[in-house]
Amino acid sequence: MKKTLCALLLSVSSLITHAQLTNYSSYDVEYDAAASVEDMTPDEIRTYNDMILNGCDTDAAVMLINAGRAQDNLIAAPPTIIELHCDGEITDADSLPEYKGATAIWVEVINTTPKNIREMTLTFSFSRYDSPMYNIKDGSKYCVLTFNNLKGRTKSNRYTDISNSLFDTFFIGGLPEASKVTPFYNSKADKFMLEKVFIRYSDGTTTNKAAIWNRGVLDEKLSEDGPLKPITKLLKKDSKK
Repeated sequence: MKKTLCALLLSVSSLITHAQLTNYSSYDVEYDAAASVEDMTPDEIRTYNDMILNGCDTDAAVMLINAGRAQDNLIAAPPTIIELHCDGEITDADSLPEYKGATAIWVEVINTTPKNIREMTLTFSFSRYDSPMYNIKDGSKYCVLTFNNLKGRTKSNRYTDISNSLFDTFFIGGLPEASKVTPFYNSKADKFMLEKVFIRYSDGTTTNKAAIWNRGVLDEKLSEDGPLKPITKLLKKDSKK
């Protein structure tokens, strides 16, 4: 993908253009990882000890407790959290000939609700030096991406069910994964904004609200520093052993 200025980190103010879109960052995440039983709360310690008495090994018990922490983070977080990305223009190297030259927007999404998202439509606009930019193909203003079947968190309170389903809430998608695409072509655009969101859940209810992940000065990632942090941090630590 050909890089342009829109691939740079954008300020939060440039992303949030409507009241329905709020901000969410690592500072809003309630629970960090507990590396060992010494880091746990009294209730977690009692649960951990019960797990050990029932034959669970220490590493697995720590992992399960952290899965519970991640679940609590999901419950406390906004219903939908979106991290926005732009990797410039799609080129031959991307093997997407139908979208060659289009702006390569992609998103990471966490559905924190216990409901599956049947359909999520994201509408983006573009600018250069704060002046609106338009699609050179037809003069239109927006890129529109629709994604389907984004899973939510489990309703179960069992630690094993929670642990097995946490990462189902996380979704990554761009033009190739979208069920409907309105691509945008203009190589001079240097900023993009999420204008609006439309979400329809599997039960038929809808919303136009979402939270935009703020990467901050440390360029933090939704996948590692968001609600799933207790698990992702622990897995990252274990991978370095």
